[in-house]
Amino acid sequence: MGQEWPRVLITTSKDPAEQSRTFAKLLRHVLPNTLLINRGNYSIAELHVKSMEELCDYVYMITSKEDRVNHLWIYKIYADKLQEEGPVLKFNQYIDHKIYGFASLPEHGPLSTSLITRSQSPELIDYFQQYWFLELGKKNPLWLAIDTAEHRRTTYVSLIDALTQRKFFYAELQLLDREQL
Repeated sequence: MGQEWPRVLITTSKDPAEQSRTFAKLLRHVLPNTLLINRGNYSIAELHVKSMEELCDYVYMITSKEDRVNHLWIYKIYADKLQEEGPVLKFNQYIDHKIYGFASLPEHGPLSTSLITRSQSPELIDYFQQYWFLELGKKNPLWLAIDTAEHRRTTYVSLIDALTQRKFFYAELQLLDREQL
């Protein structure tokens, strides 16, 4: 019997940047058991109802600032509300699959990474394990690679197609406590 992944509804803030819509599609592709919906004019209460109808466990909301991806917020779904959960992923830079020459996204998730990667950024790897369903030490078709820049308190993350060994996503990220926003 296969892995039981939490069900995730992915959406954007209202009036998202094109880059946020592109990232939402990428996230839908690399995370197992996800549903992508166009936010439109859904209020938070209406998103809650929709997520309950779709039997989701989480809502992942991608926000925009100016013309780019800004944050990824995670909400746990309860019967009476959406509750903010975990740290917030801040995007300082984002490059998608089209820049790397992929007409479409390769393979489907889940992501995997080597056990050695954990020592480079334990907090971020914990985040990816919990919310992106990253598997340590497995040989899945999609790989996650990271590099840290301690002086800037940021981490560089790449997603790699294992079959072609080509990068199809790059981001400079910071993991922030909600109080830091």
